[in-house]
Amino acid sequence: AAAIAGEALKKADGETAWARAELHAIRGSGLRLGRTAPLRDSLSAALASLDEALALYPLYTRALFERALTLMDLEDFEGAVGAFERLVAIDKGYPHLLTWLVRAHASLRRQRTGAAARALGGSAGGEGDAEGGDRRAADDDDSAAFVHNHYMVLEVPCDCTVDEVKRTYRQMSLLYHPDKPTGDPQLFARVSEAHAVLGDAEARCRYDEGNADGRGGLWREIEGKYFAESQQYWPFGDPLAAHPEQRARRGVRRRELLGRQAEAWRVQQGVATSPLAVRSPALE
Repeated sequence: AAAIAGEALKKADGETAWARAELHAIRGSGLRLGRTAPLRDSLSAALASLDEALALYPLYTRALFERALTLMDLEDFEGAVGAFERLVAIDKGYPHLLTWLVRAHASLRRQRTGAAARALGGSAGGEGDAEGGDRRAADDDDSAAFVHNHYMVLEVPCDCTVDEVKRTYRQMSLLYHPDKPTGDPQLFARVSEAHAVLGDAEARCRYDEGNADGRGGLWREIEGKYFAESQQYWPFGDPLAAHPEQRARRGVRRRELLGRQAEAWRVQQGVATSPLAVRSPALE
């Protein structure tokens, strides 16, 4: 696709800006997914092509989305966050935008955590105990196992399929297996770890969302930041969030009120039970 779009661009001088922007976007997407060697050169070329598309048509949401994915693949997570934020400003309804915002923020935090851990290890090494410093940095970080960028380890796109993960893992595991002439135990261990995470749907979801503890706090935070209108009590926040005891008392008063209303209805209608009396447990 990238080659076809590139050839078409050579003959597109008379085409509209939109047509040329679309060709640049197709070429950029093809270069990103094609993964020709060297990888970073291919991704940089993809980014340049997508920038050309956006220069011609700044509101081209598909090109902007592909640009954000390319920045994710290049490990420029801060730039990816900015690209997704620009997409939010243009079209909040773009498919799966919240999911990708969460992933970009999670990757950025993971990158910063890794940088901080390495800095701590380096400063400790200056005191003559680099190995101990690295270990302490890892022990202090509850998500230390989530520091590596598994996508870059396997050299797969951030939106890769399970089949792509398995295929790449087979190739790399054979290349780096300790019994092979090209073997490297450390790289083999990293490739195996990356496959264990990205090859398992649940583990990959937790990794992508920075959700090592399973509580999903980052998702709620990002949703509140960019899509606050979808949350209850927006834009002022839950008035009882910091006062659970008041929330409990309010629940008791509500149940008592429903009970009185049900009793009044029963007396008025002269029946033994009322619809409210039956439904009230579900309303608690």
